[in-house]
Amino acid sequence: MDNTLVEFKVWEKNVVAKAQNGDSDAMNDIIEYIMKEKSSVIWTIARQNTQHDRSRDDFEQEFLIGCYKAIEKAKADSSPIGFIVQKGIWQMQTYLRSGYKKALVQHCQQCNSTTRPLTKHGFVVCPKCNNSTVGTLERFEFFTPVDYGDSESKYQHIPAVTKTEEDIAEEAVINEFEARLSGRVLDVFRLMIREEINRDTSKNYIKEIAGRLDITTSNVNLRLRTIKKKWAEFMEEQEADLMPHPSKEIMTDKIVIEEEN
Repeated sequence: MDNTLVEFKVWEKNVVAKAQNGDSDAMNDIIEYIMKEKSSVIWTIARQNTQHDRSRDDFEQEFLIGCYKAIEKAKADSSPIGFIVQKGIWQMQTYLRSGYKKALVQHCQQCNSTTRPLTKHGFVVCPKCNNSTVGTLERFEFFTPVDYGDSESKYQHIPAVTKTEEDIAEEAVINEFEARLSGRVLDVFRLMIREEINRDTSKNYIKEIAGRLDITTSNVNLRLRTIKKKWAEFMEEQEADLMPHPSKEIMTDKIVIEEEN
């Protein structure tokens, strides 16, 4: 192994251990190194931004927040700097994703309607015809936020998505199902459904969930199988209910289990 690499490994192990023990100088040394050697990742994420009210400085701040949070969780003997940088990147991606919601419309090929984005249980659904078939719903991103209330905007005519009694009933079902989950299964469910880290919002959502929870992708897949099984059992229990469930099979049909190569 290259002597330079060996020296770096010794340095990162020692400096992270010191920082975790409350050494502020060591903390500053870590951040200084990351900003000097790894700051290019900030621009890599920031240049994907489509929101005019978000600058590179905003993404840098999110990156540093993610890095600071990760220092106390990093394992000093297992490439801690790489772990810290990756957490900073995911912090920026979460910030980036939150802005996309302002600049999206979706088009349903089944009923030929263009509407504001609607997601039920973490999956794209047409609010007009309730279509959720993969490949028939397209989402479009714009480089400026779409102001739906601006009378001069060509998107002003797009109707707002309002919650129907059916939507409220479905949300109640999801809440009841969520209350039955615990541990890592609950963590994975919340990231997929509540924070919308899924195949519609992330190129590799399983890897992202694994990183957020500091577990392997195999463990994420295992939890997804558990969620899918429990959802099927839960829906069977709901069969006798009078509460409307127009999308009873959506969770079972749409959860994607990705096997590792």
